[in-house]
Amino acid sequence: MEWIRYHLLLGFEHFYIYDRHGIYQQPLQDLVEQGLVLTLILTLILILILILTLILILILILILILILTLILILILILILILILILILILILILILLLTMTLPLTMIQRCCHCHTMAGTLHRATLR
Repeated sequence: MEWIRYHLLLGFEHFYIYDRHGIYQQPLQDLVEQGLVLTLILTLILILILILTLILILILILILILILTLILILILILILILILILILILILILILLLTMTLPLTMIQRCCHCHTMAGTLHRATLR
C-alpha cells in the first residue's frame, strides 16, 4: 500500500497489480473501488495466454497443412500434364512411324519426266 501511495504522489494515475494467488485483492479493495488499481490474478492470465498460444499454434499448423496440400495438388497437376505431354509425343512418334512405312507403291515414277511423283499422273493434272 505504501508504494502505491508514494507513486500516487509522484503522479501515477493507474496501477495494474498481477496478483498470483489473490492475496492483494482484499487490502487493495478501496483503491480498486476508486478505479486506481486493477488487480489481475496471474494464474488466470497465464492460463489465458497459454490457451491463446495453443490456438495460434493450431491455426498455424492448419495453415501449414493447407499449404502442403496445395503444393501436393500442384505437383499432381504437373505430373498429369507431363504424362499428357508424353502421350502426345508418343502419338506423334507413332504417326511419324506410320507415315514413314507407307508402301513403295504409293510413289511411282512419272513416265514422261522420270522424276518422283505421287500416285497422280502428270497427264491427269492437265
